[in-house]
Amino acid sequence: MTSSGSLFETVVFVAVWCVVAARVLVERDGAAERRMTSALLFAGLAVTARTPPVTEVVDGTLGAGATRWVSNVFVLLTVASLVALLSAWVHGAGRFPRIHGIALGVALLLGVVHVLLSARAAAEGVRGVGGSGFATAATAVYAVPLLVTALLVFRSAVTHFREPAQAPRVRAGTGRPPDLRGPQRRTYLMVAAIAAFEVVDMSMVLTTSVSQTLAGSGEPAVAYDTDGWIRLGVVLAATVIASVPLVRRVDRTRSYRRTRRRIQPMWRTLTAAVPEVVLDVRSRDARELCERGRLHRTCVETRDAALLVAPFVPSAWRRRCDERSSPWHVAVGLHLAVRARRSEAPTHGWNVGSASADLRDEAHELAAIGDVWDEAGRFAETWSGGLGSADLTGQCS
Repeated sequence: MTSSGSLFETVVFVAVWCVVAARVLVERDGAAERRMTSALLFAGLAVTARTPPVTEVVDGTLGAGATRWVSNVFVLLTVASLVALLSAWVHGAGRFPRIHGIALGVALLLGVVHVLLSARAAAEGVRGVGGSGFATAATAVYAVPLLVTALLVFRSAVTHFREPAQAPRVRAGTGRPPDLRGPQRRTYLMVAAIAAFEVVDMSMVLTTSVSQTLAGSGEPAVAYDTDGWIRLGVVLAATVIASVPLVRRVDRTRSYRRTRRRIQPMWRTLTAAVPEVVLDVRSRDARELCERGRLHRTCVETRDAALLVAPFVPSAWRRRCDERSSPWHVAVGLHLAVRARRSEAPTHGWNVGSASADLRDEAHELAAIGDVWDEAGRFAETWSGGLGSADLTGQCS
């Protein structure tokens, strides 16, 4: 490769292995995610096999051109993972649970056949994609699975891209649905573009192989991408696509963590007053909870504690605020209820807001209360200290 080619190869090498490492650490749940990580891992190995240090070792051990054969084997394993991933997209991960292992076994078998045929063609002095029957057969074993898989992926991506957007749920408090369809459609469009490119490339490879064999020429052709530019470009594009769900997951994780921190002041006060609501979870299991699970646990414990202290809200506060349920109003009421519960004051019915069945809605409601929790606590202390006639104008609206 030229200096620019080596730089591009280095960029792709670093990018693909960084994304693979990040996916292994973050995206470990779900068969589809594991299969995508597997495909990217084998693609990274295919790129690594073409790097100069590895090329010197492999070619020096197995003979000139062996690096290309080994790289092609990893490409076939990548295709096997993509087939399993496509099955999970179309039929669901539970429909064919063993398809990934079977596909990898078939790909490995095809890889062995490809290496043997390529070695036999090299022994005859043919190192191109065609020029002899063995070379053409080796090319077909490699290119046909890629062509078929690319056609299937292109069809699936176009089908998903053209599907009408389902009416998403309107998020509470916003009045508009979340924008989820746009990123999905862009991802499908990128996948379709890569698949279409692979269809054209593999068609050129097969055509070149047959034409070289019929002409009796064994010289490498440009269509075979001897410098690896096409393969590197495809791997880089696939790396970008594989990083999209990773970025989304990191963003969701950060959002869950921020929301949980907003709720924690309220959670600490209420669980201190009603410690029996704290779930009995082993410390090991608690550490292994994901951020979404931790947020869910915090919401459940906070909501349960609020329901238990709500009957202790003083009737005077309920009369002054006329049962309005702004976050500030609820926060002050819960602070007063905690104080009244300690003194075993008589109970009164009070509404703390309806519990939502959706985690995002419930967390949104509790976080809004948590935002004003400390301020409401200071007001509750003043109000319960004998200044109940303080001006509440605007606070209960």
